[in-house]
Amino acid sequence: MSQTMPPPPPPPPPSPAAAAKRGPEPWVFWAIGVLAVALIVVVVVLVAGGGDKEAATTTLGLGEAPGEVYLEPVRTLGPDPYTEQVMEAAVVSTTAPIVSTTTSPSTTSTTLAGVSTTTTQPLLALQSRTGGEPGLYGGTLDQTRCDKAAILSFLQQNPDKAAAWVAAQNSDPTLAWDTGRTDLTVADLPAYFAELTPVTLIYDTRVTNHGFRDGLPTARQSVLEAGTAVLIDIYGVPRARCACGNPLIPPIPTPGPPGWVGPGWPGFDPTIIIVVVPNPVVITQVIIIDLNTGELIERPPGGGQDTVVTTTTTVPGTTTTLTVPPDIVVGTGDVQVTLLWAHDSDMDLHVIDPDGFEIYYAADTSSSGGQLDVDDIPDDGDLSTHVENIFWPPDGAPPGTYSAFVRNFSVGAAGLGTYTLEVRVGGQLIHQETGSIAEDTNSTPFEFVVQGE
Repeated sequence: MSQTMPPPPPPPPPSPAAAAKRGPEPWVFWAIGVLAVALIVVVVVLVAGGGDKEAATTTLGLGEAPGEVYLEPVRTLGPDPYTEQVMEAAVVSTTAPIVSTTTSPSTTSTTLAGVSTTTTQPLLALQSRTGGEPGLYGGTLDQTRCDKAAILSFLQQNPDKAAAWVAAQNSDPTLAWDTGRTDLTVADLPAYFAELTPVTLIYDTRVTNHGFRDGLPTARQSVLEAGTAVLIDIYGVPRARCACGNPLIPPIPTPGPPGWVGPGWPGFDPTIIIVVVPNPVVITQVIIIDLNTGELIERPPGGGQDTVVTTTTTVPGTTTTLTVPPDIVVGTGDVQVTLLWAHDSDMDLHVIDPDGFEIYYAADTSSSGGQLDVDDIPDDGDLSTHVENIFWPPDGAPPGTYSAFVRNFSVGAAGLGTYTLEVRVGGQLIHQETGSIAEDTNSTPFEFVVQGE
């Protein structure tokens, strides 16, 4: 490479391949990494109609015990609902065949059915999905399943519930709206609701749900059943449950395997639950799956005239499935992250462990037990399959949040920045992503949570 700089303190000595590379780039963090802040039991309650904040103690609802997660089927109100009647229309289906597909301009991500929770496989990975991912949500050309205007009118007619609704949203450190504002007041509700888009969940989805009791929001960790109608914000995060108007914010990871509370539903599988993290930029078009036909629909943020997607967008250079060549041996174990590419650009794999340590070419081992065991710098013109691999051995991965991303360190003669990123937990593939990034840029981090016994 063109520069040589020492690695930042206090990483271990760099691998030989790292010596030709410059020091680390600034971390690319956002969204779910700060969600632990929401564990506090003090929330902010806004004075109705004003912008000043007053602290008040929240009332915890079901799911308050460590590890408890409440199961909430479609069109049920749940405990302490904001409304006394179901405001959500019946779902069409969440299993319509997908007859067309699309990718975002830079990446295509597939998060696969996850990790066994039997006694022989104690690890459980929460499947993170980015809020702007095409096809993450469903809907139809008829948007009447969720009456957004009725929810807003109800809150305006019930100031105490409006103040609690706002307080629940303000307890989320990732809240952002109106091109950057990070808090709400009751007076903001009409403008905020104008930004919310009605969609249908097509996956069972973890959230922090809030009921209402004694003038305060009652927080509980919940799984909303696929088929539930919700309102999402301009970053793709669920913000309200349409059946009862309850405010929603991203979930808080449990300290251990979750204990399910409440009624389940046929087909419920604890290994196929997703967590939505905010899109890194404001979403300009919400791409949803038509629940009647399986085709794709473009929906403007906030709702409005839907448009059926008639073309498929593809990413050049990502149509070939890459696999690790037989002559390359990669480490496996509790956590394994593998980067593959087939051109001569210098692509680098980065993984940040639960302690915040970043493993990559200049710091190839961590105190948590992770290591970069395969590092590759292609020669000019080498278009064979290249591999980088970071892993934690069996019984060696600490519980907590991991983040994996790819950096295009330098573009080769072929001028490509395409890649495939695979994440395995307990030996099972939980995420596969293909994409293309420009020189000196990073891919959007994929974050996942590993929970112990």
